[in-house]
Amino acid sequence: MIKVGQIYKAIDGNLRSTVVVTNVENYKTHNEVDYISKGGVCFCQDDAKFLLLHRELVAEYPTWQEAVNSREFNNA
Repeated sequence: MIKVGQIYKAIDGNLRSTVVVTNVENYKTHNEVDYISKGGVCFCQDDAKFLLLHRELVAEYPTWQEAVNSREFNNA
């Protein structure tokens, strides 16, 4: 289950990126996930599409602010 404060790594060809989940909205047909990249770019995607891109859960923190300031996010 995707939760706020989780840190995920994604592999896109040779590009390895790390993101933090900042919000999860529940809708009748799907969940929508908001997340932020190391470069400060914010994204919003359907949860199924998010999991296709971001497969490896690295760490969990109580809030997204703590996750953004974490060693796992900043040193990835």
